[in-house]
Parts: sequence; C-alpha cells; structure tokens
Amino acid sequence: MSNIDKIASTFNYSVAGQEQLLTELTPEEGATISGSVNFNGQWNAYQSNSAIVSFNTRQLGTKIVGSGSTGSSVGTGEGTLNGNQFFFRIFWNYGSIGVYQGTVNDQGTVAGISYDETNPSSQATWFSP
Repeated sequence: MSNIDKIASTFNYSVAGQEQLLTELTPEEGATISGSVNFNGQWNAYQSNSAIVSFNTRQLGTKIVGSGSTGSSVGTGEGTLNGNQFFFRIFWNYGSIGVYQGTVNDQGTVAGISYDETNPSSQATWFSP
C-alpha cells in the first residue's frame, strides 16, 4: 500500500496518525502542480468571524490532504486544487464538517467562503496570504 493510500484511509482516524503518514511521503508522492501556490506545510485561514484555522496539509498533484485546528477543535480533511479553484472539507472532532472554497489569485493569495456543511447558513469569508 502506498503512503498516499495510507493517508486516504486515515480520514476517520487520529490527527496525529495522519500527520505521521504525511511525513512519510516520498518527494514524488508530495509533488505539487506547477505555479506559484502549493498547499504543502502549515498555513492559516483568517476568517471574517475572527476565527483563525491553522492547517497542516500536503498536496498530491491536485489532491490536498491534511489536518486543521482552531482553539480546542481539531480535524482531518481532504480537498482539491483544480486550476485556481480550491476546495477542502475538514471533519472536526465535535462532529461538524467545515467546507472551505476559494480562488487562488496571481499572487498566490487564496480567498473564499467557509461554511458548516450541516448548517450552510453558518458562513464566513476567509483568506490565506
């Protein structure tokens, strides 16, 4: 089983277990698409509701896998980067599913909307410099 397959199978498991697998990826498995943006490593999403979500992700071609935290909430998730369109779903430890959609601009900044998949009216805008 490749490391990518191992990561894909951990989405319902611990954040620590998934982060360990992320460090085991080979350079080929962690390759990013060409361009000025990639989602390998730690980055923050600054939300309009004052929340700051810290992500630790790995980009595998157009697929993104990883974990996130804000306050006492932690979760694991997966998503995609297709062209300049970013999409990520994170499964929070308290049962909510956060959705982050955004657009990457020419400077590599990402901005968009986030919402609770089970309560779509709970929304915020977000950006990551």
